[in-house]
Formats: sequence, C-alpha cells, structure tokens
Amino acid sequence: MIKYGAMGIRKIAVLVVLIVGVLAAAGRLAAGQLVMGQYEDEAPLRTWNTYAFSTGASLGRGETSFSLAADCSAAFANPALLLTLPKVSVTLNGSYSRASLFKYSVVNTGVLTTAGNPALGLYALDFGGASFRFGRWAAAVLVSLTEIYDRPQSKAEASYRGMPYYSLDFSQSGSLRTIHLSLARSFGERWAFGLGLNYLTGDLAKDLTENYPIDGITIADHKEYDFKGTSLNGGLSVRLSERWTAGLVFRTPFHKSAKSESLIKYSAPGAGTDISISASSEDTFRLPLILGAGVSFLATSRFRISADIAWHNWARYRAESFGEPQERNFRDIFKLGAGAEYSASFSFFKKRAVIPLRLGVVVDPQPMKNPKSVYYSLTLGTGLHRDPFYLDIGFVTGKETGSGNSLSGRRLAVSLTYQY
Repeated sequence: MIKYGAMGIRKIAVLVVLIVGVLAAAGRLAAGQLVMGQYEDEAPLRTWNTYAFSTGASLGRGETSFSLAADCSAAFANPALLLTLPKVSVTLNGSYSRASLFKYSVVNTGVLTTAGNPALGLYALDFGGASFRFGRWAAAVLVSLTEIYDRPQSKAEASYRGMPYYSLDFSQSGSLRTIHLSLARSFGERWAFGLGLNYLTGDLAKDLTENYPIDGITIADHKEYDFKGTSLNGGLSVRLSERWTAGLVFRTPFHKSAKSESLIKYSAPGAGTDISISASSEDTFRLPLILGAGVSFLATSRFRISADIAWHNWARYRAESFGEPQERNFRDIFKLGAGAEYSASFSFFKKRAVIPLRLGVVVDPQPMKNPKSVYYSLTLGTGLHRDPFYLDIGFVTGKETGSGNSLSGRRLAVSLTYQY
C-alpha cells in the first residue's frame, strides 16, 4: 500500500529507486566480502549436523545411537534397533541448549559489532515417542524438535549530545519439527532391518527495524519462511557375536520446501509517506544424503563401549531465498562419536536399581570450506534405573576451532522412559 502526501509522486519515485538501489548494492557487497558459514540464517543452533536425536542416555555416551538403543529415540538413527527394546517403550525428553555465536545476520557483519560472542540459551520439551514390539516386528511413533533457528536479539542506539538519532532492532526465531513413523523386522537371530518416514514442518521469522527519530523515519524488513519436507531413514542391525553388535544407517537426500514471504516498509509520517513492498516465493533447501556405521562391544555384564561414524554429503547442499541461489561453499564431512557406559547396581526400596555412568567424546566438523570449523566435545551422563522407569541425564560441552572466534556449544538432556 502506498499513500501519497506532501513529497509528491516524483519524490516518492526517486526515494523508492534509492532504497532498492541501496538494498541491492548491500546484498552484492555482503555476498562478495562476507563468509558467515556457521550461522547462515537457516543454520541450526549449535551445529549443522542434526541427524538422529540424542536423549539423555545416548547424549551421555558420545551421542552414539547406530548400534545401541536405550529408548525409542534410536529409531531416528537406526529403526532396526527397535527390536532390541522391550515390548513397550515410551520416552519423554526435555533439554537446555546454549550456544555462542559471532557472525549472524547484521551482527558482526558490518552493521553491528560486539565486544565478545553473543550467546543464546533455550529450554524445550523436545521429544516424545513410543515403540511397540510384537514377535519379529516392531514399530515406533516419534515427535521431536529437530532444529532451532533462534538468534540472540540485538539492539543498538546512537545519539549525539544526548539526543538519539538512530536505532536498530534485530530478532530471529524459528524451529523445525519432525514426525517419525518406522517399522522394523528381524530375520533370524542376528539380523534386523528397519525403515522410517520423516515428515518435517517448521518456520523461520526474521525482523530488522531501523529508526531515525529526528526525521521520524522508520524502515522495517520482515521475512518469514514456512518449511515442509519428507525424508526416509533406515538401518541394519547385525549381532556379530554375544558381545559385538554392528549397525549401518542412512538418510535419503531430500528437499525442504519453503513458502517465503517478505515485507519491507518505509514510513515518514512527517512527509506523509507510507511505502510497503511485499514479495513471495517458493524456495527449496536441498538437504544431504547421510550414511553411517556403528559398533558396540559388551566387555562385561556392566561395561559397554560404542562408536559411530557418519558421512554427510554437504557438498550437495543447496539453498534458495526468494528465488535467488545462496552461496554455500560446503564440503562433505565425517562426524565421529565414541562413548563408554558402566552400570553400578544397588538395592533401592528392596528392589534392584542401577545407576549408569557414561562418558564420551564427539568430533563434529562443520560443513563450511572457509573457515574450516570443528567442534570437539566431551559428554557425560548418569541416571537412575528402577524397572519399569528409567531416568537418564546427559550433557555435552564443546569448543569450536578453526573460525578464530572460539565458539562454544552445550546441551543438557533429561529423559524419562517407561518400559514394559
């Protein structure tokens, strides 16, 4: 909507041309000079590599879940492992995630600068699911909060002799949720295969507002994306011996479609000017193929170790925003995780109970070619198991190297499982 006032049609036309020209030039400048990498708008908080889902148990042992299952969340990684669970397994998980950031949107990219790394912490009830085993078959229904796109809210003001003449407000929020259905079957005593269907839905909203109080001018830029997509994941579980179990997993590449909307407003009430420019687009984000393998070894009746490796085909990642391909110079990466678990038993109200003690490490390279960034993380876990209830707590803390900004990421997960 455009309202014409004292400025006149000719002046408004000149103003629109100037605004569009400045925005276009700024976009070209950013593309040519800026490499953001870790925190592009669509980047998940903490890490790009969000395949599978770690509840308290798997998080504590190095995020391993390809060959060993503690609860039904393992279906996100390897649905074949559902056949290793009891007949009924129901799990809820809550978490606290915290990450530090440096370059994102207008922050530390030439508009706003910070003295250190802004940080963001979020609480979420992020997983619920149930699995059922009947004979040689097993099935699961899961719902999870897969990715979070929130950024620290930023505000800057400039004044001269106590008189404010400019302010800027930035905010971004969003998430991606996954509904998962899977089915698994065993073949003999050693082999099992499972297949899962994932339906993804979510949103991302970004707002940037600039105010010039002296002139009474406001420029507001709002963008939002509604995401949808489907993918398949599957896995094979092989019992190699009484002590060794192996797993092979995959997730198909898929397109995450986005219905995109944009609205730019220029308001100068003193001049009688109110300009709105809207746009819409059907965009796509091509997510990569993932292949993985894992192994677990039961050293004693109380001590087990496990390890996973996953290849992410990030070189094939593609992103569009309002019909324009986005530069994402990504590389294929291998993510590694390994962990150990010791089960200490004791009597609790005249019934046997177990306290698991877990320790693990994760090597989590990010997909950007420049800078080459890697998170090195330590994981810890414990809990209380008293059949039929299982409480698990897992914690991961990691430091990033390669970007020069020393980013960090942490996550605490608490899960409660009922098994029958």
